[in-house]
Amino acid sequence: MICIDYQKQILTASEARRNADETITDLRHLFELESLIEETERLKEDRDLVERITNAPARYSFKVDVGNVPPENVEAFLREAKTRMKGATRNPLDD
Repeated sequence: MICIDYQKQILTASEARRNADETITDLRHLFELESLIEETERLKEDRDLVERITNAPARYSFKVDVGNVPPENVEAFLREAKTRMKGATRNPLDD
C-alpha cells in the first residue's frame, strides 16, 4: 500500500519511509520500497539538473582591441562593435 501511495505521489519520500518503518516487517519489501524511493529521487535530481542547464541564460564575453583608438572615441567604438556583433548573430531566416 505504501509503494502504491508513493507512486501516486500521495506520500512524500520521508512519509513513505516513516510509514514503512512502522508497518513493514518483511525486509525484502522494505528494500524494494527503499530502492523505489532512491530511484525516484535520483531521477528527480537529474530532471532538476537538466532544467537548470536548459533554462540558464547564455552569457558571452568578447575582447575588443581598442589599442589604436583615441581615448575619447573608445566608448563610441565599443558601442559600434557591440551593434555589429548583435547584427551578426541574427538569424537571416527570421526576416
